[in-house]
Amino acid sequence: MARKKIELTKEEAELYSELKKLSKRANQRLVRLEKLTGEKGLFASKTLYDYLESVGGLSEKGRVKVAKSFTETQMIAIIKATKNFLENTKNSVTGELKKQKEAIEENLGKEISWNAFSTMYTASELYKWAEEEFGSNFWKDFAPLVASYSKTEWVDLCSIYLDKVNDVTVRDKLKVLYDYLKE
Repeated sequence: MARKKIELTKEEAELYSELKKLSKRANQRLVRLEKLTGEKGLFASKTLYDYLESVGGLSEKGRVKVAKSFTETQMIAIIKATKNFLENTKNSVTGELKKQKEAIEENLGKEISWNAFSTMYTASELYKWAEEEFGSNFWKDFAPLVASYSKTEWVDLCSIYLDKVNDVTVRDKLKVLYDYLKE
């Protein structure tokens, strides 16, 4: 049985072409990060993976997926996330990460693992985001509630406060923040 060929509109074809180019660059960078750290999903790649997974744009091998079967909305979302990853050179380019890690190790006076360095990066990004979204109210009013609320309840409460109940990106960040605060 022959597969039915997917016909793309002009706009979809342009998006598909852009997605192919960006995914190639992003996937090459992901491979370099994995070779450097020995792990998947550290630093800016973690953010990319989380977002791609939520829109169906993550391949089984942990790469930016390209498919003609994507909707126009999916392609736009994947392109946006991939561009953000590629533009975040401070936390996605191996040379920059090596420099940052060396500086931290020099300040600490000892070596740290890539995993520990990535955890420090994630924590600082989450803290910055929480401060921007909630202001000083977060640490006083919301952070302590992780002890008495389930993840779903806490995420719902915070989402309602931010008036972003249906924003998937915000909800994903809140879930990660909940897990981090719970530890």
